[in-house]
Amino acid sequence: MVEILVKGKAMKIFRMMFAALLLMPAAALAQGGSMNGTIGKPASINAVQVAGQDPSFNLKALKVDAVGALVTTSSSYSLPSSAAANAIAPTTAGVVGAAYVFCVSACNMYGLNVVAGASAGFVMLFNSTSVPADGAVTPIFCMPLAANAGMEANWRTIPKRMTVGATLVFSTTGCFTKTASGTAFLSGDYQ
Repeated sequence: MVEILVKGKAMKIFRMMFAALLLMPAAALAQGGSMNGTIGKPASINAVQVAGQDPSFNLKALKVDAVGALVTTSSSYSLPSSAAANAIAPTTAGVVGAAYVFCVSACNMYGLNVVAGASAGFVMLFNSTSVPADGAVTPIFCMPLAANAGMEANWRTIPKRMTVGATLVFSTTGCFTKTASGTAFLSGDYQ
């Protein structure tokens, strides 16, 4: 705060600040606000609305710069929705199998779910449009799975980019040797 050395002026500045604080609620009401801590319908394009007042109001990300000015962006956060366009396409092999091709072109993998039957094995994901032959392989993801157990791989925050395609395989041998075993339930989410 700036120190004012002239007598009388400090008191005048204090009174002006006090009066401004008293008038702030009245100014908020004049712009469409209410006294319950929220702001009603915006009085102008520059007004900010708090969630919960108007169900048709779209929430956007709000940012301020170093001096406190509102920074507008075109990005917004997704809200829960039942719209089909906002969903990830789930795909399930639906039967006990050894492999499943999810997509035959570039796609994003958001998650995998595999349930093993009586045989333990390895869950392998390939950046491929077809199931690799048994033998030496190089998967981009591999995880051991015990017999009669299940596993979930979750990349929903940052999906795994598949530049060629996505193929899931269940094998009874290690991560770099494929021996197909048709004893697992295979499913995944991709887009």
